Amino acid sequence: MPTSPSLASRPAGRDAAPYHIYFPFIGQNIGGSHISAFTLAEALIADFGVPCTVIARRGSAILEEAASKGLGVMEHDERAATAQNGRHNPLYDLRRLPGRISLLRGLPKGGILHTNDIGGLQSWMLPARFCGFPMVYHHRALNRRVRLNEIIIRSADHVIPISIETKANADFVPPARATTIVDPLSIDQSVDRERARQTLCRDFDIPADAQIVGFAGNLWRRKRPDFFLAVAAAMAERAPKAVFVIFGRDGDFTIQDMKDEAARLGIAERLRMAGFRTPVEDNLAAIDLLLYPSLREPFGRSPIEAALLGKPYVGTDDAGLSEIMSRWQGGRLVAKEASAAEFADVALAVLNDPASVVLTPERRQAVAEELSPREHARRAIEIYDRFRDRL
Repeated sequence: MPTSPSLASRPAGRDAAPYHIYFPFIGQNIGGSHISAFTLAEALIADFGVPCTVIARRGSAILEEAASKGLGVMEHDERAATAQNGRHNPLYDLRRLPGRISLLRGLPKGGILHTNDIGGLQSWMLPARFCGFPMVYHHRALNRRVRLNEIIIRSADHVIPISIETKANADFVPPARATTIVDPLSIDQSVDRERARQTLCRDFDIPADAQIVGFAGNLWRRKRPDFFLAVAAAMAERAPKAVFVIFGRDGDFTIQDMKDEAARLGIAERLRMAGFRTPVEDNLAAIDLLLYPSLREPFGRSPIEAALLGKPYVGTDDAGLSEIMSRWQGGRLVAKEASAAEFADVALAVLNDPASVVLTPERRQAVAEELSPREHARRAIEIYDRFRDRL
């Protein structure tokens, strides 16, 4: 353990930071884990003067987004991990081992690797071990409890679960090597809600007096975008002004799949596929209600982001969403066994009486401070400080 004061106790700019944080990624597109990692990196730089660099595939949306945020970037020419499981074949990782070792050995002394998914940890655990780099793993998923996953996660020097649910999912990690830190949220609560709504309505031909019901997330099966459409169909019968907007890109389902299903359900004219749009504040500020029917959600950024903007949500009473409701409120939850009609009943009740669930401005400010990037970075630094004698 270091004997000098923690970096978290002093403001940025006093002295050179004793370490440099590298965030390696192996995919192609942006998701919630990337947004959380970039938010952390921005706070580390701005609030504590800790240099951060993103390592990602050349030409990837990940690298482009990191560069746009002013983060350091390093590119590699590896192929992108498959979207289905988010990791490389282990044989591919072995073939790439010499190149990864060479990359790490070319870095200045004082580096710490901070991985943000199990695929990245699998790919970089051996290079880090060979080169003596401490490895921090941000545990953001509910991985299958199989021996291989346990071996990979145990390889990290420290694990950061993002919720009670993810901590339980990695309960085989010794307590001294695991610290739960909820994901940081950087939301501009001053966003012009009327402007955001007008822009969305203009871009997607939505009537000005519509009740806008949103879905935010890439189209993965566990997020249940197909169930969202079933709920939308049930709501449409009783909410003639409702328009349903999906913010997200292809996953297990494609955008065309969603359009086809909406046509089958008879709501094609009331569905808008907005794709992946940033900033997230503009998306959530423009809607009247967020539906989040995900199952096995490790945490779930969108519901609490909506709550911070004074927008109600209705989600599934399961995993991380249950934790969000119990700690911060701001919406309603529905049993995970609920039918689309039952989910729609709750959604319509909230849509017609949002004041019954939305957080007060004072409560929103308190939650924003609790989940601030600065606080997240401060706690991450307490973990990095443990490795100062190894750098």
